[in-house]
Amino acid sequence: MNKICINLNPHKEKTQGAVIQNIATYIPLAAMSAALLFVIIVLLNLFAAVRLGAYNGYQHRWKQWEGKFKEVSAIQKEIAAVEAEKKELKNIVVPKTEMSKMFAALFSSLPENIWLESIVFKKKSLTLKGYAIQWKEDQMVSLDSFIKALKKDTYFSTQFKKAVITESKQKDYQGVAVLEFIIECSN
Repeated sequence: MNKICINLNPHKEKTQGAVIQNIATYIPLAAMSAALLFVIIVLLNLFAAVRLGAYNGYQHRWKQWEGKFKEVSAIQKEIAAVEAEKKELKNIVVPKTEMSKMFAALFSSLPENIWLESIVFKKKSLTLKGYAIQWKEDQMVSLDSFIKALKKDTYFSTQFKKAVITESKQKDYQGVAVLEFIIECSN
């Protein structure tokens, strides 16, 4: 099929008219695009304003609760401090050595010719000061049997692994010759 064109306008078409015609054709399309872009920008601004309003509401509510939050945080810190102090006091108050068992071990191990003058307990050591008289056996033999009996005692040996005579000397005690001694017990 052949195309037939009839020019009813005897004037020659100018290229300027085509440009104007193209502009006239695309202006409505550009205007619609600009209007659509404007609508999108307005909708985004409305969305941002709504979110900002919600944020301001949260911020206002947060200011109401901020004081309570600070109080609760302070109370939680106090509770943690009290728990730490409780744990520390529990370590101090609850002795690792049961004194009644230790005294029972000491006095059940004492031979008849030994008596104690003082017992000093410091942290993990025990100092025994006492006297031994000669009766049936030598004083040093009695001291040795006393230390061996302490080491054989189940409870005492778990608390104190070492028991050593640190000092001993002959002394006159109300006219009787005695051996004054100091025994150090430690882990």
